[in-house]
Amino acid sequence: MAYYYGYAVKMNDLVKKYIRDYRAAQSKVDEAVKEYDAFKERQRTGRLTEFERYLGDSADTVKGGTLKATKAEFQHFRKERFNVLRMAESIRDDLAAQVDEDFAVKPEKVNQNTITLLSSGICKPSELCRLANEAIENGNPTMARVIGSHIDKVLTDDRKNVNRLNVSDKSQLISTMERVKACDGHVYVDRFNGLIDILRYLTGDPQSEGSHYNENPAMFDRWDDLTGDMIENGFND
Repeated sequence: MAYYYGYAVKMNDLVKKYIRDYRAAQSKVDEAVKEYDAFKERQRTGRLTEFERYLGDSADTVKGGTLKATKAEFQHFRKERFNVLRMAESIRDDLAAQVDEDFAVKPEKVNQNTITLLSSGICKPSELCRLANEAIENGNPTMARVIGSHIDKVLTDDRKNVNRLNVSDKSQLISTMERVKACDGHVYVDRFNGLIDILRYLTGDPQSEGSHYNENPAMFDRWDDLTGDMIENGFND
């Protein structure tokens, strides 16, 4: 549903801020390294600035201390990536709770006329598909799932050779059943979990050891490519 898009956007904004902040922190380290190397070169060639000459022997300590502090700040920031991951998982949990509420079975949504038709056993496969699709299009996941249970029985009977279907009917029923399965809303949570999987690859996994523990900044530039279509289209159907 379109309003689930907001959850994906919230996560996307969170990750993009992390990427911007990471790059800014990394740039500060790069600049500090560059400045320290330049100082060492001036020291080697005897071209220290007036202030550096004033500092004397302590200049090396001051410059080195600045670099060390900048690197320490960056290392502290790196740990924040796990907070980003936890916040994304919290957004996912909020989405899952909303989905459970929206797609919960609602007795008032049950159409007794349709139930009577289903119970009679007179519905042809094409009619079952039409009823299920109408329920889906009308925003009635409860009835879609009720009808889906009958479609599932028909397909089960086919598998057990109780009542064989022709190829066309079977294909139509299977296709419709795939739509019905999404009527518990799990598809939206699954898609969001897909985003989290990509994020976990980008940030590293705090539950893992070795290479999987470290962030993967080379992936930062690919975040939009890997998630853009899912974010824009995966929550708007």
